[in-house]
Amino acid sequence: MIKEFPKISIIIACLNEENYISECLESLLMQDYDGDFDIIVSDGGSKDKTIEIIQILQINNSKIKLINNPNKIQSAGRNIAIESSDAEYIAYIDAHRLAEKSWLSNLWEVYETKTQADLKIVGVGSVHYDASKTNFSKAQEIAFQSLMSGAGSGNFLNKKTVEKVDHACMCLYNKKIITDVGLYDESLPVGEDIELNHRLTILNDYNLYLNPGAINYYHPRKDFSSLLMQQFNYGYWRQIVIAKLRSANKLNSLQMKKIEGMQLKTYIPALFVLFIVLLFIMSFFIDYAFYSYWIIVLIYLFILALASVFYWIINKVSPVNLIIVFVAIHFGYGSGVLTYLFNLKKIRR
Repeated sequence: MIKEFPKISIIIACLNEENYISECLESLLMQDYDGDFDIIVSDGGSKDKTIEIIQILQINNSKIKLINNPNKIQSAGRNIAIESSDAEYIAYIDAHRLAEKSWLSNLWEVYETKTQADLKIVGVGSVHYDASKTNFSKAQEIAFQSLMSGAGSGNFLNKKTVEKVDHACMCLYNKKIITDVGLYDESLPVGEDIELNHRLTILNDYNLYLNPGAINYYHPRKDFSSLLMQQFNYGYWRQIVIAKLRSANKLNSLQMKKIEGMQLKTYIPALFVLFIVLLFIMSFFIDYAFYSYWIIVLIYLFILALASVFYWIINKVSPVNLIIVFVAIHFGYGSGVLTYLFNLKKIRR
């Protein structure tokens, strides 16, 4: 069988990414994909040196195209880039990431192979690892792959072989299919990627695969407060994504079961945070609540300490940083879910 290598557009939506955009683009220019590809950067009006850096790289690289994203947010930027592409396939990557040399070719290899037997294939996703190589960033990489953050064997980050998944990151897609289902939801400033993947796989019965051999690297949050806010936004907007999925017309029982399962999973950190907050308030008025609160907190910290020591032994990562990261994930995400459930923040449509 003769292998085909169609043109692929790599799309990037960016805003004020002067620290990372050069590294990202240079990694993409070095891709070993045997076919033609271009790189479409959709900038949301950067005020730093992002545009200047891109324009300098354009001088000697005709593959790079720079377009304007007047709506600023990532979902709109990706849609504009997709619509400007003349390729049959697109692959997206974030500006604060870089790709291994074989990232694009490994995505296409699995797509081409699966297409021979799967008429419902829509795309192939990749896995990511830490690019910053700091103690705090390494702790995040380990934490997000662990059971303590809710990432079991079903999580795409823990896959070891090519498998069918409901969600993955930095994916290659058939452009016609994602265009037909409506592209990215531009009402979502956060979570637009997971919403599209679930709309494709759960609501429209397309198949998305994960290739753990397709690797990219990302720069995670630099400190506790920024990680806490990231997780808050993930928890909050995840509820909006789920609400959008639930509102789809004519859901069958299997589709509803998957959506309800996702929602129940998000309630676990939310209920924990709610319990801790209520117990803390009650501790000012009821003696047993005071003692119960501190017992629960100490048990929680003890469990985190045990888990962190375990991961330290296995992965040589700072247990103190792991504890800090776990707390940020649990309380940030849980607080975001609670904020949505109690309607404490105005929902942007």
